[in-house]
Amino acid sequence: MRNINLLWAAAAVMMAGIAVLHVTAGGMQYVPPLLAQTGLNANETGIYYYVWHMATLTMAVVAMVYAGAAWQPAWKGPAMLVNGLTLSFAALSVTIGMRFGQFPWDLPQWVLFLAVGVTGIAAGFQRQAR
Repeated sequence: MRNINLLWAAAAVMMAGIAVLHVTAGGMQYVPPLLAQTGLNANETGIYYYVWHMATLTMAVVAMVYAGAAWQPAWKGPAMLVNGLTLSFAALSVTIGMRFGQFPWDLPQWVLFLAVGVTGIAAGFQRQAR
């Protein structure tokens, strides 16, 4: 039986869950009003829609890198790199939330990203047999 770094696996599952939440709940709540609004021109609307999909793809790739690290010790470096990105997402959420008076619970993504990031830090210290 192959040894698995359970903390990297947990980070992968959590990040995949955040991506699913982003696509399903967030997609139903935020994308239709974005596409229906008329206050922005087509370029601005397209940019926001593009960024929405970039976030989706980024979260999916981060989940895949975490999963790779769970099974292959050689993926630890890339996983630590994307873990920094995940922690940056948490910090960005806090910063933007504070800037627009939405912190902490009107813009709660920071909690999810922080949980994944802390799990990733712990995973980085967990030994994995080869």
